[in-house]
Amino acid sequence: MIIGFDGSHCYYVTEACPLEYAYWGYRPSLSTNITFTALFGLSTIAFLAQGIASKKWLGFTIAMASGCALEAVGYVGRILAHQDMFAEVCLRVLV
Repeated sequence: MIIGFDGSHCYYVTEACPLEYAYWGYRPSLSTNITFTALFGLSTIAFLAQGIASKKWLGFTIAMASGCALEAVGYVGRILAHQDMFAEVCLRVLV
């Protein structure tokens, strides 16, 4: 938890909690992160469907499906960071 100039906990940007104190120096774009979450989620489903249809689970399908799923989880962390830039949970989900 980040502590502001006046000793209170930071939950949103104020004079006591400037944007520079946040884990990001900017506010993550909500629409862009929702779009990428949806795209990576659809890609995960597509790679899993392709793997089931071709019955080739090793290598490519597992790598691509897990990679896309983890990217989607990372973008969910950025969506959460849009709402609370001072929360450490959002940073942990992203990383």
